[in-house]
Amino acid sequence: LLPVLRPLIAPNNPITAYPANNTLVVTDYAENLGRIAKLIDSLDVPQVGEAEVIPLHHALAIDLASLVNHVTDSGGGDPNLKALALAEPRTNSLILRAPTLTRLQQLHSLIDKLDAPTAQPGNIWVVPLRNAEAIQLAKTLRGIVTADGTGLTTPAGETAFSALGSPFAGNATGNTGGGSGTSASSSGSGSPSSSSGATGFGAGAGSGASGGGGVGGAGGGATTAGAGGAGGSLPAGMIQADVATNSLIITANERVYRNLREVIDRLDARRPQIYVESMIVEVSSNKTEEFGTQLQGLLGGGSTQGFAGTNFNAGNPGANIVTLGSQTSSLLNLGAGATPPLVTPAAGTNLAVLHSFNGVMGMAALVRAVSLISGVNVLSTPNLLTLDNETAQIIIAENVPFVTGSYAQTGITGTVNPFTTVDRKDIGLILRIRPQISEGGLVKMQIYEESSALDATTLNNINGPSYTKRSVDSSVLVHDGQLIVLGGLLSDNYSDSMEKTPWLAEIPYLGVLFRYESKARIKDNLMLFLRPYVIRTAEQSDALTNDRYGWTQEMRDGAPRNVRILSNESLTPLTPAQGSGAPFVDPLHASPLPTATPLPGGDSNAVPAGAGTP
Repeated sequence: LLPVLRPLIAPNNPITAYPANNTLVVTDYAENLGRIAKLIDSLDVPQVGEAEVIPLHHALAIDLASLVNHVTDSGGGDPNLKALALAEPRTNSLILRAPTLTRLQQLHSLIDKLDAPTAQPGNIWVVPLRNAEAIQLAKTLRGIVTADGTGLTTPAGETAFSALGSPFAGNATGNTGGGSGTSASSSGSGSPSSSSGATGFGAGAGSGASGGGGVGGAGGGATTAGAGGAGGSLPAGMIQADVATNSLIITANERVYRNLREVIDRLDARRPQIYVESMIVEVSSNKTEEFGTQLQGLLGGGSTQGFAGTNFNAGNPGANIVTLGSQTSSLLNLGAGATPPLVTPAAGTNLAVLHSFNGVMGMAALVRAVSLISGVNVLSTPNLLTLDNETAQIIIAENVPFVTGSYAQTGITGTVNPFTTVDRKDIGLILRIRPQISEGGLVKMQIYEESSALDATTLNNINGPSYTKRSVDSSVLVHDGQLIVLGGLLSDNYSDSMEKTPWLAEIPYLGVLFRYESKARIKDNLMLFLRPYVIRTAEQSDALTNDRYGWTQEMRDGAPRNVRILSNESLTPLTPAQGSGAPFVDPLHASPLPTATPLPGGDSNAVPAGAGTP
């Protein structure tokens, strides 16, 4: 109250607050002190803002709370006309809070007037849905209605017609009907209790050995619906989904409808979304080294000569001295007008020594050395956004046909019509995720990732090309914003082979002339990094979208432009996003999680888990 009372006191007179007992100390003239005391009395009143619980007898708390909140919103910017009404479905009550006592009394009077029985009794209710799908929710509710127990089945002494509010249910005294049931359902004939009524027929259903409830016949007197024995388990309502308006149509009495409505309101809540950042790293390396020497020669002279030589790497014609020497000899001893043959040495460095064998040039020695190093580094960063407990997938692949069969049919005219059947497969990157959020904030994810590639050396095979496939199929449990990794070293293959001449290959230094060595090492690595974020509000979704949009613009503007003869036209700007230049607001600012670990390999473009991190 100090700022309010200070202007009412003379400038030279003090006014002080004593916090120990919440007291004001004022020094002023007696007349002015009297006025200030009256003002303090009018201001120092109990605050009228505490909640009041109003039990309802006829109306549903969910519907009435929405109506009351609409009424209070009509007050515009006047705080004295605004109030808040919350529904408490368990007790079917309203929790009402208003800023002033007058406003509270007005709303209390309005609620009393609205909490009245239905003007036109009926048993058909239409419930529009906001988030859930009507078809799926109708299936769930039908299972609840038809289940035994839970207060949704027909109670003892009440038939199916009366439970549904049917006009065919009798309400006068007269005949009783019903038979004794010996199975799940039974029907029996009713005997008239008075001479003025006609014989009724049983149309009830009993459970177990209980009797079924019968509907009185239409005779000379009014009849009543006879109740079965120990009660039945008839459905207490019918539920139908309207796809066009995404609504539920419920046929049930008010008691059953209240129970169903509480379940509907809980299931029709806004479902959170999951934004999953992923980074797929695939590294393959292949290192092969070969070195060897092969020799050929004729020994002796005259009419008797001997041949000696080494023949290594026979499986590779371009690296074998016999095959390569034959091609070279044909080329060197080519006759006039003949077509020169093709010499195809293997990849690498090939050194040969040519010699004349009885006047014919041939290859006497072949030294081959090669070192092959190849590597593949694939980096993909696909991101997915999906609803809770819904499957999302992204496919970046080529649809490649694979031959599955070939057939030939002979037509009427004898013409053979061949045809081939193919099966198409996606070759590339496939990521499929199904997240599920628990009450504690944990995220369970079912993950399937596949990375495949065609083998270029098999593209022209008759039976179709071959392809390599690496996949990860797993289920994990992570916290909101936590980074996880799957995969690792898939294979590490090492091979070492040697072809040699016994004993001679063991001679120091000279042994290299009598052996052929080959070594190879192949390593494959596949790692999948994932980080889920729970998006619960529209603000969090907008912040995430704006951040990604800004990053896309930066990448586009920073791309180099080549200088060409033809002038480049101005790049069309991207479609603007609302607030695209605004700094990113962490969607997890309210979560007490630690700062998320950045993705390996440098600065990450992932959404940070800590508040205020760009």
